[in-house]
This record gives sequence, C-alpha cells and structure tokens, in this order.
Amino acid sequence: MTNRFQSINSSSNMSAIVNQVNKNFGALDREAVTKKFGQGNNTVIIGRIDADRVGLVVGETSGNAIIYGKYREDRFGTLYYQNGIPVRLEGQAPDDGRMGSWQVRPGENVLTQLGG
Repeated sequence: MTNRFQSINSSSNMSAIVNQVNKNFGALDREAVTKKFGQGNNTVIIGRIDADRVGLVVGETSGNAIIYGKYREDRFGTLYYQNGIPVRLEGQAPDDGRMGSWQVRPGENVLTQLGG
C-alpha cells in the first residue's frame, strides 16, 4: 500500500515541488473536515457529510446508509436511508424540532412527510 502523501523528489524542479506540497496540504485540509474509511458500500464517514449534514455515516450517502448527527442546520437525529431516500428518523422532526421516531414506506421520504 502506498502512502497517501507523496514524497518530494529533491531533484525535481521548483514548480513540481510546489505542486506536490500543495497537493499534500490539500489532502490534510480535507481530512480536517471529513475522515472516510473504506470504499463503495462499505464506508464510514466522520465529519462533514455534505453542505447540510455533519455526523457519522455508516454505508454510502447515495444508497443505503445510517446517518447519525446533524442532518440539517438546526436538527439532530438518526436517519436511515434506503436507496438514497431517508425512510426513518429518530430525533428531531424537521418542521418543529419535536423529538420522536417516524418511519414511512420504502420510496417515501420521511423528512418530506414531516414537513421538512
């Protein structure tokens, strides 16, 4: 397995060295926001999931997954996804923040059904 950060060849020209250093710093910046383990359907993501969600994802965000944490700017809970659609929520309702547990039929969106 190769290292994530590429070694810098001392005999490279300055432009190549600067590009490699910038690439390595970019990888560190991404890790400061999100840490991902695994690949495909077997992933665990910790940190920023996308623009609105922060937390822990088990699975794949575009398919079947369980997301724990902040699913909206001001709402927390555990969302269960089936084929990329949230079908179950345990936590704060998207409309008024009341606590509870809700589940809809496969293919329906629990957040939409709750007014979010």
